[in-house]
Amino acid sequence: MQKIVTTKNFNSIFQQCDRARTYKKLIAITGNEGTGKTIALQQYERDNENTFKIHCLKTMKAKELLTAILFSLGESFTGSPYQMTFKIAEILNSKEKPLLMFDEISTLGVSHLIYIKDIWDMVENNCGIVLCGQHYFITNLEKAVSKFKVGMPEFLSRISSFTELDEITNQEIEYICKENGIEDCNKYFNLPNFRVLSNIIKNLKEE
Repeated sequence: MQKIVTTKNFNSIFQQCDRARTYKKLIAITGNEGTGKTIALQQYERDNENTFKIHCLKTMKAKELLTAILFSLGESFTGSPYQMTFKIAEILNSKEKPLLMFDEISTLGVSHLIYIKDIWDMVENNCGIVLCGQHYFITNLEKAVSKFKVGMPEFLSRISSFTELDEITNQEIEYICKENGIEDCNKYFNLPNFRVLSNIIKNLKEE
């Protein structure tokens, strides 16, 4: 097992999740691959009650996204997209300070984002939502707005803030290596991201 290390990005994601929950905001967090998004969201979900993480997939259809949200809420419910959206909002509004987190939000299309907008409109007085994905999520969203895609100007206007994550530093590489029992850290300096470093640590631990 690798030891989870609280990097600058890890702390930033935790802070933004706390902010979304406390102040009932819809916020976006973006960063390149391997900047620590998923592992931070997973840990935040484990550490906090009424926190629900959805892993988005490009192969998801819009209704399958709603099913995944309901599953994360511990609910098995089928119906029309409207009924499912309403059920999601009903569950979230029944909880104290809930937080809904979407990992890999950048894989979703406009048809999916419309449902997230509709959910937000029904829960914004009780719930926070975090959208986490690649940098191009914002670029694609702005393109959809410029093309007057239905609902996208409204969706963009509802995002209260955007946080960009940093690239991995050699100082962080050294810290992570030592925390995982690896002393010879210099050879791993200038790695492109945390994911590459994680794979190296896994391989070393298998030896």
